[in-house]
Amino acid sequence: MVSARAQQLPNYGFDSWKASCASTEAFGYYEGMRQRPGVEPTGWNGSSVNQKVVMEKSAQLIFNEDGAVKMVNTYVGIDTWLIKAGSVAPGFVTLGTPWVYAVTSVSDCDGGVYGGINFTYKPDAITGRYKRTDATGEKSHIIAYLWNGTYTSKVGSKSSPSYSRDNVARAIMGKTTPTASGTLVASCDYEFTATTNKDWQTITVPLNYTDATSAPTMMNVIVSGGDYWDRSVMKENTTLYADDVRFVYYSTLNTLTYDGKALTVPEAGATLDMSTVVYDASKLAYTLNGRSATATTSYDDASGLLTLTVSNVDNDADGLSSHTYYIQFAHVHGAYKYTADGASITVTCGKNNENLGTVSLVVPTELTYDGKPKAVTLNGAIEGMENPTIVYSSGSAPVNVGTYTATIQLGDATASVEYTIKAKDIAGATVGAFAPMTYTGKAQTPVAAVTLEGYGEITGTWSEVVNVDDVATFTANGNYTGTVSVVTGMTPAELTQPVVEGLVESYEYTGNTIEPKVTVKNGDTALVEGVDYTVTYSDNVEAGVGTVLITFIGNYSGTLTLTFEIIDTAIENILTDEVKVCYDLSGRRVLEPLKGNIYIVNGKKVRW
Repeated sequence: MVSARAQQLPNYGFDSWKASCASTEAFGYYEGMRQRPGVEPTGWNGSSVNQKVVMEKSAQLIFNEDGAVKMVNTYVGIDTWLIKAGSVAPGFVTLGTPWVYAVTSVSDCDGGVYGGINFTYKPDAITGRYKRTDATGEKSHIIAYLWNGTYTSKVGSKSSPSYSRDNVARAIMGKTTPTASGTLVASCDYEFTATTNKDWQTITVPLNYTDATSAPTMMNVIVSGGDYWDRSVMKENTTLYADDVRFVYYSTLNTLTYDGKALTVPEAGATLDMSTVVYDASKLAYTLNGRSATATTSYDDASGLLTLTVSNVDNDADGLSSHTYYIQFAHVHGAYKYTADGASITVTCGKNNENLGTVSLVVPTELTYDGKPKAVTLNGAIEGMENPTIVYSSGSAPVNVGTYTATIQLGDATASVEYTIKAKDIAGATVGAFAPMTYTGKAQTPVAAVTLEGYGEITGTWSEVVNVDDVATFTANGNYTGTVSVVTGMTPAELTQPVVEGLVESYEYTGNTIEPKVTVKNGDTALVEGVDYTVTYSDNVEAGVGTVLITFIGNYSGTLTLTFEIIDTAIENILTDEVKVCYDLSGRRVLEPLKGNIYIVNGKKVRW
């Protein structure tokens, strides 16, 4: 077993190469450890092939390409004009031990890696330079995993593995179910099919910590040109170059706060300006990027400069193992004296009584409700201090109508202002459609939305209405004031069975218009003529049938037509044998008079 250089991968620049390769464990027809052909980097194992099924076959898949690792997927087997039997073998390098199962049944052949190296650190990512020169579209993999304990699982035949081995990559990475399990602390499995312009590209892959509390005891890395997990999709001549493959240990600031307020994290080496604030170590808080990162601070009283350095056990992605940040605070004057005067606080230096400044609360000029917070502002500043926080009696800058207090405090001094937000007048408000109402004779409360441009619907109450033409008044409340008065558009009640009094069946002919005085009731309620109804008469002079038309108005709707008879008592009855010439009342001659009608006979009105 090869040990890593403490916190880093062994020989991560691939500068050193073995004089001869190590061995792959073979299963199948011919079992045992078989030394691989070709070359491979020191501290790493490659996937070059040395196997025997029907005959000995070897193939170099790993190459030293100017100090970088070149991995090539290669067809291994018999390939003649008469017979072709074999499969594509994957080109990869690993810190673990490669194994292969080789038999004549290609579908049962398999391979992979078990084991790794001792490792107890917690890197944050793995980075390296990579180059894909082919166009096969096959996935390359960057795989890393850290664990403790022992995973036990079966390897060998793809359809029926039967050899028990510890810490197989597939078992640790959840690709197969182990018979015994350790604890996966962190892992990554990054896939890619090409690099930019088929040239070198730096790829950094974060490690995902699934168990942040446990520490690893083992680690393995697999860099594979082909699809490491699925040999059925491997393509011949898929080629991957790799160099400078190493772990990354972050050593930068993640967040920075002072007195509970988030600050912008400066670039490493830059200075954050807080020269108006007196440094208080208890108010400074920060978090770090890097699971193993630590931070130290030092403060210079004379200059007010705070130095914060973040370090880790090895290099970050930029090649540095530490990063330093600076925060410039105010220089200290000594004890302060605080004096409050109404809405203002003045601070002086306790050493020489130097006036360090005054801060004052300023009430906003516009104090009519508009749906927006009415925040008090601070005017002025205190040298070497942050402005105090404004505290509102409402908890935050008030929005609604009411009287509020805003307060600030520095040291033992307190200043405050009181101000009132006035209601918004609803002049120009718009009344929406009223909910349907029908006259009942009783008071009803209208329902209609009142809106004001820029404010939406207004809160308030409607006055009750009784009659169809009554005016309803909306009175605003809450954050609004004023009234709006409109007619509601109430629907008149339709009278289906009114009671009419004062009309008799017949009246005597007088030669003048006959207009019987009638009264109308709705149930027990007497209606008023001219207010609730009108009366018109027709055919009401001459003897015959007169008409009374009652039209309902105001709170009522509908019409009612009644008739009465006009009888001329001076008209004589006549016998037919007395008729000489018969005319109707308009003067037209009638040849066949109707019984009961009135005609002119012999110059006199008669009833036939």
